[in-house]
Amino acid sequence: MADLVEFLFSCFDVDERVALAAGEGPWHVDRMRGDRTGCRVTINNEEELIATVPCQPMFGRGTENAHHIVHYNPLSVLLDIDAKRRLVAEHLTTVAPRVDGEELRVEYQCRTCHPRPADNWCRTLRLLARPYLSHPGYRREWRP
Repeated sequence: MADLVEFLFSCFDVDERVALAAGEGPWHVDRMRGDRTGCRVTINNEEELIATVPCQPMFGRGTENAHHIVHYNPLSVLLDIDAKRRLVAEHLTTVAPRVDGEELRVEYQCRTCHPRPADNWCRTLRLLARPYLSHPGYRREWRP
């Protein structure tokens, strides 16, 4: 995938599909009944079990993983994806020989940031791609 914007939208689409396939919520962390070593992550007022997470809630330890899962529930992920898509839209690239009268030596130029010609992609788009460093389509030149 040669285009950073195309790469970002592809990654956002995958994240969105995964979030939409998960239960809507609300998500909760509950101590497992009769068990002192586990927490349950549930949705819809304990109707549907999402995960069992090892923890010791009676000692106030180990609940962080369960709370992390609840914090990144599908609605939160979908809102995050929407914000990222809007950021990309604010930093769309243009293919043009000039921006504001300055000759460009690159194929793409951000219409918002006007990065240095050597940078090619604006820093905002490269930062948005950072969470996908391990993705097989990620390219080294996109690193911020």
